[in-house]
Amino acid sequence: MNVVPMDWTPGQIVDPPLDTNNFDPVAHWLKGTGQSAAVRPVVIAAHACHRLVPLCNDSTFPFNRLSYGGWAVGQPATLIDAHGHVVTCALEDRRIEDKTKQFAFSNDPCLVVVFSCNFENPDGQIVLLTFRCGQCT
Repeated sequence: MNVVPMDWTPGQIVDPPLDTNNFDPVAHWLKGTGQSAAVRPVVIAAHACHRLVPLCNDSTFPFNRLSYGGWAVGQPATLIDAHGHVVTCALEDRRIEDKTKQFAFSNDPCLVVVFSCNFENPDGQIVLLTFRCGQCT
């Protein structure tokens, strides 16, 4: 899946734009995260849709896959960066968070944090995955 930059200001609600068909076929890298040697993770966000919606599938909302309960800590993953380099990662943490509360993650430049609404309960829960990547794995 492609990742596109998205302007974002800390403290504001993250609401990635949908396409003209109201689908979310891409991920959104929050600009202002992971841009320097300072201690910052890269943060990526996208929408999931509700499992009861007929047009809700992995091609229209690829981040639905984050809700898969079989993710295992240590599971390998790869990312392709903006320069086309493959970056090896491993799942460090996966958790479900209450959508009405703030959530946090480690302030670590080795991390890629990915989150979306939970496919099973998009109105009430966030799925938050943290990957340790690159030379830090």
